[in-house]
Amino acid sequence: MTGLLNRRVGLLFLEKELKIADRTNSPFTLGYIDLNNLKIVNDTYGHEEGDYLILTSTRFLKDSIRETDILCRFGGDEFLAILRECTIEQAEKIWQKLVEKIENFNSKKLKPYQISLSHGFIQYSPREGKTADQLITEADAKMYVEKEKYKKSSTIL
Repeated sequence: MTGLLNRRVGLLFLEKELKIADRTNSPFTLGYIDLNNLKIVNDTYGHEEGDYLILTSTRFLKDSIRETDILCRFGGDEFLAILRECTIEQAEKIWQKLVEKIENFNSKKLKPYQISLSHGFIQYSPREGKTADQLITEADAKMYVEKEKYKKSSTIL
């Protein structure tokens, strides 16, 4: 549906990126990204609207990352971004561009809900010995911290 790599292929790319980072001694950042309120949009406005939310969010993600980066759909409303040769600071700048695109879209009030994503970034430094699963777990935990802040501070629709 999204045209993105699936989970299995994304994990293969992550394993490959770990080897490249170790071989070239260059860091990369892994982003775990979650679409906020997909269930609420599906339940309130229907699955077609939920699909629109996923597709629109995917487009914003694709438009914000660099050509060398890898994006995969990790689950129904979850994405992994492998930001190659990228520090956390650089990744946050990329994220800020994404946020600006989403805010611009939301300001037009084309939909009765707001598009919102939560993210967690973890930087892999070569030779630190972390596995792909460890990186995903750490990035996911950081994403949940942001998601909890979002839940406490937002009006859902």
